[in-house]
Amino acid sequence: MGAELEVRLTATGASLVRGGEAWVQEMGIAFPYAGEERSSFTGGFELVDARPVSGRDGDGEYSGYALIYSAGEADPIVSLTVRAYPEQGKTVIDAEALTELVGIRTADSFLYTTFNAPILRLREGEVLLYTWGLSDAGGEWPHAVYGKSLDSIPSDRSFSPLVLVADGKAMVISPGSHYPVSPLRAGPEPGMISRGVHGAIDRVPQGTVVSTVIAAGDDPFSTLLRWGDGIRAGRPRPTPLVHPVLSRLGYWNDYGAYYSELLHPIDEEVLIALGDYFREEEIPIGYFGLDLWYPHDRVGFAKAYRADERRFPSGLGRIKSRTGIPFFLHLSGFDPENEYQDGYRFQEGDGAACPQEGRFYSDLGHRLTEEEGAIGVWHDHIRVYQERIPALRASLTAGEEWFKTMTEGLGKNGLPLMLSDPTVGFLLTAAHTEAVVSSRSGDDYLVKQPGQLAQLDPAAAARYEYVPPQRFIIDRFLVGWLLYSLGMFPFHDVFITNPDHPDGFDEPDAESEALMRALSAGPIGIGDKLGEVDKGIIDRLVFPDGVLAKPDRPARPVWDPLARDLVVGVTESGDGAWIYVVVFNIGDAPQEYRLADIPTQGRMIYSHAQGAVVAEMRGTLPPAGGDYYVLAPVRSGIAFIGFVDKYITAPSDRILEVESTTAG
Repeated sequence: MGAELEVRLTATGASLVRGGEAWVQEMGIAFPYAGEERSSFTGGFELVDARPVSGRDGDGEYSGYALIYSAGEADPIVSLTVRAYPEQGKTVIDAEALTELVGIRTADSFLYTTFNAPILRLREGEVLLYTWGLSDAGGEWPHAVYGKSLDSIPSDRSFSPLVLVADGKAMVISPGSHYPVSPLRAGPEPGMISRGVHGAIDRVPQGTVVSTVIAAGDDPFSTLLRWGDGIRAGRPRPTPLVHPVLSRLGYWNDYGAYYSELLHPIDEEVLIALGDYFREEEIPIGYFGLDLWYPHDRVGFAKAYRADERRFPSGLGRIKSRTGIPFFLHLSGFDPENEYQDGYRFQEGDGAACPQEGRFYSDLGHRLTEEEGAIGVWHDHIRVYQERIPALRASLTAGEEWFKTMTEGLGKNGLPLMLSDPTVGFLLTAAHTEAVVSSRSGDDYLVKQPGQLAQLDPAAAARYEYVPPQRFIIDRFLVGWLLYSLGMFPFHDVFITNPDHPDGFDEPDAESEALMRALSAGPIGIGDKLGEVDKGIIDRLVFPDGVLAKPDRPARPVWDPLARDLVVGVTESGDGAWIYVVVFNIGDAPQEYRLADIPTQGRMIYSHAQGAVVAEMRGTLPPAGGDYYVLAPVRSGIAFIGFVDKYITAPSDRILEVESTTAG
């Protein structure tokens, strides 16, 4: 775990040296002050003192410097305290306002940040970053971006974290506090990144400390996992079967499902018919993931969280009693003209409102559990709160306080949460709560489906554009690993199981879609039309008792293949006895591969595609194509693959161990 980390002084700040190489070559500060744009690099701020610091705290033994900056002859205004923890492979940079900073606003933007402290000049290397989710271009899902040099860092998107890789080593950089308003961004000069706060923030009180964390390691994705451990302050991650939303197969009606709001809105009659169909066909559905079940005039803005009586006249509780299937319920933002305004305090914004009381969410959670048959909630449109309500982005603390109020209030009722459409800032905040067990890994499944897109009405068609499958593959593995690093299981959205599904809903990649979800260790949801579920796909995902066949954790990506337009993921079960390896071509041309760097000693290689034992993992893949292998343990010359009819052939809850005996 240890890394040779050392903080060294420079002319204008400090560098962070690892193994004799300056990974952070220089650091400093920049933001508006006294009516002027100022920087410790180009002028206006000056390093006036640098004091050694050392000691031991809860993170271990550290050493470094406290850098003191002033603006000309004024008193010191900002300190950067840089502490390196070599044994932990960790560095913390605390930026403290030594006086009240006012008038520092730049723009209402996550891209034009203020109180940029620190700014880091980096060494050259490969990069992986995760786009923030809100930018001057509008909202989007956080996406993974890989590049072969610092020039790959986008200038039109903020992001976090950044993974820098060089010479077989890695460094992860991210905010360490004030997460909802603290992105990273490129600049102000080539080779630099800035860790600031949202540009609408105009005041930083004296004594405020804004933190940045850096984790150093060898393998990039192992380093990302350890970085996540630090963000989570050592709290254990949930296990893959801890809740029915994780352990059972769901039936969903969100965008991409047959019964989505956009194309075939679901109602009580359909839900009851689906329940009968699942029971008669022995399809073990454990819950309904129910989208947009409440009154609303605009998608994303609820009027109230009660069953829409026009579609569900009996109420969800009675439907649950009739079908025996509970609900995982969709939540969204609020319409300003909602039914709760008289009983609870709300913060209003641009066509949206936000509850300000934990009492609201605890009351809501109780009612959803008691009256609507809920076993959990998936909170969609998380970023819309910040996008529509200025107070949640123009304050250092308001966004974080709302999010904690929401998760704690719902969590009091034992309702686990899944996040949908978040920013990275809210994902980082979620790492500090036990209530959030999952998050969506990327775009709506809808935008991968040309047949569905072709059926949208003109207004909806203008909002949704086709996204190639390669983009989904990248995010499912790379964003999926970020989510797991932060303590959440990725949800890759609903999918269609049937390659011959009628009405333009066919899914030719049904096997790959199912496989990626099996390897996620997260929730799995299907969305086929009544009578059209491919039971063969279901059988490969679920045991007859309804429990999903899962690995011990999501597939961890492998770094080097990314440069060759390949995504390789590896996971395991049985305490590492069984290893599962998948490879996808994310390029636009056929691609050969040979996975010689994954250890196979003491194991037999089983090719899922061929249904046979093979000598090595190699082949040629079309664009977006994939191959899948099970590395099974060999005992006394016998390889035990497990349940060959499942993608995950030896789940840890089914096969505890394999022993060789004198009889073989």
